[in-house]
Amino acid sequence: MRLIASARTIMVTLRVAFRSSVTSRIGIVLSCMQTIVTIGVLFFIFRTAFAQTGVVNGVTFSVAMWSLAMYSFFWGIGTKNIAIDIAQGVKNGSIETHVVRPQHFLQHIVAFRLGRQVNTVVLQSGINIILVLCFVGAPILLMNAVWWLEVLSLFFCGALLGVLMYICVGLWAFWMEDIQPIIWITDKATMILGGAFVPVAMLPVNIQRIAEWSPFGAMISFVRAFNSNFGEIFFALLLPQLLWIGFFGCASVALWYSARKRISINGG
Repeated sequence: MRLIASARTIMVTLRVAFRSSVTSRIGIVLSCMQTIVTIGVLFFIFRTAFAQTGVVNGVTFSVAMWSLAMYSFFWGIGTKNIAIDIAQGVKNGSIETHVVRPQHFLQHIVAFRLGRQVNTVVLQSGINIILVLCFVGAPILLMNAVWWLEVLSLFFCGALLGVLMYICVGLWAFWMEDIQPIIWITDKATMILGGAFVPVAMLPVNIQRIAEWSPFGAMISFVRAFNSNFGEIFFALLLPQLLWIGFFGCASVALWYSARKRISINGG
């Protein structure tokens, strides 16, 4: 019964967050414009880079663009904003009200953030697909049931890893006045090792190994689905995700129980 009640509460939170995001039309438009500019700039940069050889470290221009488009799509989920939302909840005291409410504070933060990002994710996904199709055409690979299962497995595990990692980052607000430096470091590490600027497969072999086994690269490893050897490296990409999910899951629980001791309700 508690599980059903919790699921219903999450669905309500998602609906409320989604409806509130619809009213933020300016923010949605700006996010879409940012996506168009980003994909457009990367297209011209990579077209120049691939102009002479056509292939870099076994990666074609088409694969590079599709990988970068999927990275942009993943970032639209807004997992990094979970840390900011938690920090704001700690600063403004709203976390204290959730201690006596039926919905867990972290559950509310995650559900509300994901609900607010639905419009952005849907629109950015459509824009990404249309632009990349116009620029380089459809990816040349066999998208069978096995391929989709592997991609979705890496995507959902990566999303869960991202949520847990940024929960841990956000919970440091109980001990730090400003967690922006931690968020900045996490974001930049994710951008470099996750393939925001250059697809991971184009990096030197040693850097690729670091990216694959770090939580920052493992979180977004599904973008390598367009590589020709994706089926061969699938389990090698999935294993780091599962290990880091276990680590950050335990860390988030430990941090939360430690943080609760610092919460004061009405001076108690």
